[in-house]
Amino acid sequence: MRRIVIVGEGAAAAKLAARTRRMTENAEVNLVLSSAGDAGKGVFGSYAKKNRISLEQMKTRDVGVLETDELDFDFEKREIHVRSARGWLPMRFDQLVLEINTVPRVPRALRRCDNVVPWPVGDVAALDTILAEIRPSVAVVVGSSRQAVELVRLLASSDVPVRWLRTAPAQSPVLDADMWFHADSLITACAGGVQILDWSSFRLDQLATVTDADGLLVSLESPEAQSVSGDMFFWADPQRAVHPLLANEGIELAENGLLAVDDNFMTGIPDVYAIGSAVSVKHCGAAQLPVVAGEESVFSMARHVADVLSGEQPFSAGAMIAPVTQAFPGGRLFKAGTGLAEALAAGIEAEFAMLKTGGGAAGQAPCAVKLVVDKSTRRVLGVQAVSGDPCGLSDGFASAGALALSGGMTVEMLAALDLPGESGRLLRSAACIVDNKLRGKVFGISPDELIASRAAGAEFFTLDLRSQPEWKKGHIEDACNIPLPQLKERLQDEVPRFTPLVIVGRSSDDAWSVACYLAGLGAGHVYVLDGGMDMWPYETVSQG
Repeated sequence: MRRIVIVGEGAAAAKLAARTRRMTENAEVNLVLSSAGDAGKGVFGSYAKKNRISLEQMKTRDVGVLETDELDFDFEKREIHVRSARGWLPMRFDQLVLEINTVPRVPRALRRCDNVVPWPVGDVAALDTILAEIRPSVAVVVGSSRQAVELVRLLASSDVPVRWLRTAPAQSPVLDADMWFHADSLITACAGGVQILDWSSFRLDQLATVTDADGLLVSLESPEAQSVSGDMFFWADPQRAVHPLLANEGIELAENGLLAVDDNFMTGIPDVYAIGSAVSVKHCGAAQLPVVAGEESVFSMARHVADVLSGEQPFSAGAMIAPVTQAFPGGRLFKAGTGLAEALAAGIEAEFAMLKTGGGAAGQAPCAVKLVVDKSTRRVLGVQAVSGDPCGLSDGFASAGALALSGGMTVEMLAALDLPGESGRLLRSAACIVDNKLRGKVFGISPDELIASRAAGAEFFTLDLRSQPEWKKGHIEDACNIPLPQLKERLQDEVPRFTPLVIVGRSSDDAWSVACYLAGLGAGHVYVLDGGMDMWPYETVSQG
């Protein structure tokens, strides 16, 4: 009888085992789990408990379950060795699935500092005890990974003042820089105890450390002499893959330092599969970009591997593009596929649209969305969203974004798709904007591009369509205010015909309608400010 062994840490491995057993005949399924210690009752203990599973429930599903503190692997003999009360027990396998999650790499010089804590950490009970006894006046979170975002949320929920030092991403970025701008505004509005320090222009290895006579870390300093201090430092980047599997011949690491697997999550060793946040798969479409797993996407991996083991025909991993969703203080972020920065770094010509809304219905939370499309194929490469709504809008984006990517949709297909709710409306609008950009009649211009072009001497007529009170509250320097309802009667006398136009709205949605209208009247070189004033990250001029 075929023996399938699954080695994991919690819920994803358990779901894989249960699904494999249910779908596979004439196979023995065994689940090997790390022994669960006392998670404690603090905020970190509660976080750890959500990933615990019921061993008794697994046994009722005809899955053999074994807990162990220590195990070893012999891939040549196709055995794992499990330490038990009776000593080391060999367990043969025909197919093996390993759940491998990332661990942070703390700089060597800081590993003996008692106030530097890697995150995620195994002993969550000890971490809760430290927080309760020391009660740091300031906790510094270092990194920009998904794990760093989760840590900021946990610390903020325990009322610990946080300085979040967001450095350049060590792996695939969670969000593009312009989307972080919106997330930061939500975090600042919701969590007064969180101070965000944007050091995204610096890599971790560029930071200088200052320690005291007792060997404790006192502060971190940037190459530009900026400094951040605190009582405790949580190190969440870079996340790396660490596992005995990596020492074996045939195993490869992806460029991002994670374990490279094929479309079915098989490693370089036949019949040995890997899932988890330490796994990186390749997009099978035109992009050929690595996709880094988030917490929820590990469950998608587990379902996929279970289908492979049972002989079913799953979607290819690259087409699946399991999304990353992550809660933060004040909202939730979502990413599926690749961001604009990743696409450009990979040499892909990409176009994008970015929209923000304050909520289409009464009481609806603010939300921003960014759509990235391959210029040559017009296929959707990625979707990002940041929402002040912890569930509704982000769940809508997760469903629609994953659908667009797994279906290999073009921007025209997405624009015509009847998606429900505010998230559907925003995605359709973003798709229409990208479609207009690709047709070449109207162009988009980012805040950075506008500032750089003006600094280089380019002349634009910046037309601000917002109401006069909005314009007076804050506008781009030299922007002319013609509220949208007055545009037709003032157009001929006040808007130059041969000067390049930059159309500015509250968001870029309404501005695109005006830009297309002006292009139809014969105006040349019409640009729309991407994201509108809702996503303008720089200082503005106020009046009156």
